[in-house]
Amino acid sequence: MVSNKNAKLIQFLVSKDGLLGCALRGLIESTLHVIRVYLRRYDKPDWRSIENCLKWGADPDYRFNDGSSLLCMAIKVSARGQQLLTPHVRQERAYRHVKLLLAHGADPNCVGYLPKIHSPLHLACIYCQPKIMQVLLNAGADPNAKDVHGWTPLHMLFEESLVSAVDRSILLDVLLADRRVRIDDRDDDGCTPLHTAAWRGHLQTALKFAKQVFRMPDKVDINAQDNEGKTPLWACISIDRYRMARILLEQDRLDPNLGPKDVFPLLFAVRLIQRLTVKSLLKSKRLDVNKRTTTGKTALLEAIEIGHMEIIRMLAKAGANPDIGMVGGKTARQQMLAAGIHIKWETCPVC
Repeated sequence: MVSNKNAKLIQFLVSKDGLLGCALRGLIESTLHVIRVYLRRYDKPDWRSIENCLKWGADPDYRFNDGSSLLCMAIKVSARGQQLLTPHVRQERAYRHVKLLLAHGADPNCVGYLPKIHSPLHLACIYCQPKIMQVLLNAGADPNAKDVHGWTPLHMLFEESLVSAVDRSILLDVLLADRRVRIDDRDDDGCTPLHTAAWRGHLQTALKFAKQVFRMPDKVDINAQDNEGKTPLWACISIDRYRMARILLEQDRLDPNLGPKDVFPLLFAVRLIQRLTVKSLLKSKRLDVNKRTTTGKTALLEAIEIGHMEIIRMLAKAGANPDIGMVGGKTARQQMLAAGIHIKWETCPVC
């Protein structure tokens, strides 16, 4: 017969804070650490043991000494190790492991460790896991979570990696299908995902993203400027991404004059001798062909400086004013006459 006093003692021993509870927690932590060592050595986690630990009451958000979590570990392993398995099989296993952790209460928003502070959604982008991304979103993962640089998963999607265009496209569809996604969120440099797509993204995925977001005028500012005044159009010009620049210029709400004060889009395209981009810019009804830098330089003066006659003629035909000169310098007309070159100018008033 167990007395009340003995019953309370037994309850304490088996409770979470009792001796047996503490012993069990210690055993679980030791097991998880052994699993971590095994993973580092052989690149293959023991998920059967992890599942048993979860059944015994292990914390699904347990973190190892380096700050990594079980959830992040499951996603990372999907793209490496187990070389005898096909990528599809590895991804399916990772998907089941993530579902297992979420079913035991793992936090889909657990923040990663320094120096990158990636969330599970960031990792799903990096390691190309659309099914894992979807199950994380369904579990309440924040699609606008930011890493140490202020990048959201949407920014991360356009980072340079080995992810194929098809895989990027699937990930993009999954993200944009979530109504919580803020498509215009800025990173620490003031860049929106459209900036990142223009600068870094795989071209086909960047074009697809641009075409989709252009249909969302209330959600996307295509004239957004980063901390240095650079726009998505400027970003396209910087790496000669003409196809995307042309799509941007086809949008009526695009302001082609926005950019850093001394390197605005038209001047920049002329400097880089991007004839097709210059031609498309000159077709824009909102373009100020006589826009000047802080020192008074125009795109025409830049074209004369680099000596590109075709671009000079294009600018002259578009109405560039030859009587504008830099502070204390000669005008475009004076420079051309001094060089013995005669151009038919379609003059317009000085701005």
